[in-house]
Amino acid sequence: MYSISIKLGDTLFESKGGSMSECLSTLPKPVKINSKASVTLTRGEKVHTSLYMPARLRKVWYKTAPMYLSKQFELLVA
Repeated sequence: MYSISIKLGDTLFESKGGSMSECLSTLPKPVKINSKASVTLTRGEKVHTSLYMPARLRKVWYKTAPMYLSKQFELLVA
């Protein structure tokens, strides 16, 4: 079971799913991204937290993002 949580300012966006690709595709999109965000990836007991700048964070919601980011995120919590 994978989960992603993005803390953007005082708003928290969360998604859970059986695969990282599923989590990314069901992640709710924020109205505007203009500050840094803390991204937490979880797989069972393993947790990875990193800080994302606005330009990199916007790419999470691109149409082709789940295909590329899911593999990168899975490697981070493997």
